[in-house]
Amino acid sequence: MNNTILDDYIIADQEYQYASLGARFGAAILDSFLLFFIIIFLTYINLTRLYSPIIELITTLIFPVYKVLMEGIFGYTLGKKALGFKIMKLNAPTTKMDISTALIRYIFGWPGLLISAISIYYTFDVNLMMQVFDWESYTAYTEKIDKKIPPMLSLAQIVASLAYFIAICFIFEGMTRQTLYDRIAKTICVKNEIA
Repeated sequence: MNNTILDDYIIADQEYQYASLGARFGAAILDSFLLFFIIIFLTYINLTRLYSPIIELITTLIFPVYKVLMEGIFGYTLGKKALGFKIMKLNAPTTKMDISTALIRYIFGWPGLLISAISIYYTFDVNLMMQVFDWESYTAYTEKIDKKIPPMLSLAQIVASLAYFIAICFIFEGMTRQTLYDRIAKTICVKNEIA
């Protein structure tokens, strides 16, 4: 019986090759690029036609919902799939990923998401949106809405972003290349093919 020890866990009869830092970063860029066009399209339609806070909230939720659903159902996002790796439960490698584990993996994203949703409440202004016709008017619009956000909310967003960054930095500690949210959710990123 061949056992591989991963920090404090043993995965029997399997050896896994961990996803490289470059692959994980590349997958994040691919996923962001893919969703960027959808978000830009919805934002454009909202700024020029719909003027809806619901659409504004949807654009905020697209990335986390995509990430949680894709990882929870399939074990990978399209970026991860394209670069040949997946998310796997550490304590049950033969068990498929699930939504609850994917939600836990996104634990450091939720505070930032909540703050963004609260920011929409403060910044959504149909009258300002109706004045957006070109790039210059959009720039003026963003300057006006930025002034409407309470300073404590801006500070909270910075703290949430910093916490997310620190959680990612845990990837450099240990052979398993786990971020802090991987450790909390007890997941690892492995190449699709078994070594």
